[in-house]
Amino acid sequence: MDVAIIEFALLFVALGLSKLLVMTIQHYKHKSEVDELVGQFNIFWNGREEDELYAWYRVRLHLMNSQSSQRRKNYVDQRISHLNKSKIVSKTMVTPRGELLMRPAQKDTSY
Repeated sequence: MDVAIIEFALLFVALGLSKLLVMTIQHYKHKSEVDELVGQFNIFWNGREEDELYAWYRVRLHLMNSQSSQRRKNYVDQRISHLNKSKIVSKTMVTPRGELLMRPAQKDTSY
C-alpha cells in the first residue's frame, strides 16, 4: 500500500516536470522580435558594408507600412542611429566660420 502511494506521488512529480519541460521548449522555440527584424534585414541587405544602412531603412519603411510594435521600431531606429554615427572621410573640411577647405582629411582612428 505504501509503495502505491509513493508511485502515485512520483507520477504527479513526473507530470509536473514534463509540463515544465514542454513550457521551456516552447519558450525557446519561438523567435524573438530581434531575430525576426534581423531576418528582414538579411532579406534586404546585399552583403556590402556601405548598403547596410539602406537595408535598415527598408526594414524601417516596411515597419511603418505595417502595424508593428513601437519596440520593434525603436530597435531599428537604434541600429540606424548607430550606423549614422560612423565616420565619413572627405577631402572637404568646414571651418568654424563655415568656409570650405579643400585639403585631405586625416583619418580619425579614435573609434
